This record gives sequence, C-alpha cells and structure tokens, in this order.
Amino acid sequence: MLSCDCVEGDLLVVKAIYFFYFSGMSCIFPYLPVFMKQRGLLPSQIGVIKSAGKFMTVLIKPVLGGIADKTGRIRHVVFRIARGSNPTRGRAGTEGDAGFTVLYSIHVMAT
Repeated sequence: MLSCDCVEGDLLVVKAIYFFYFSGMSCIFPYLPVFMKQRGLLPSQIGVIKSAGKFMTVLIKPVLGGIADKTGRIRHVVFRIARGSNPTRGRAGTEGDAGFTVLYSIHVMAT
C-alpha cells in the first residue's frame, strides 16, 4: 500500500464518514423540493422550509460560537448541539443523520 505524509491516519475514519455522508446528501438534496411537491406542499411552503435551515445556520452559529468561546467548553457545546439536533432531524425526515450525529458526538468527546 502506498504511504503518503499528506494523509493523517488518525483522521482517516472521520474523513471517510464525511465523504460518504456528503456524497449521499449531494445525491438526495437536489430532489428534496420535488419530493416535497409530491407530498402536497405549495412552492411558497417549500421555499420557507428550504430557507429556514439556512437562516437558522446564519443566526445560530455566531451565538453558539460566542457561548463556546466565553465558557471555554467547546466540546461540551458541540456535544449539546449534536444531541439537540438529533430529534429535530429525525422529525424532518432525515433519519440517517441520527447515526452520523451519534458517531460525531462520540468522536468529539473522545478527542
């Protein structure tokens, strides 16, 4: 097997998880509006749903980053975010995120 100094062996599993997760999401993500339309949602409702996630990301990230910086408990904040996102993602119809969230939480707490 070829050895390369540019690849960190410790992070190889995490990189593989991210690769497969985002590869799968990139295949599914373009078809979510079509799926929502088939479920009977109006185009305006689809737009609100799709933009709500982006809006919350822009709003919540700086707030949680500030909390993590002030308290100095970055791992604790990341773990709480992962635990908090689990139920909401399950209700949104993306149950596959639950396993990824658990694995990521375990990785964050272990390092």
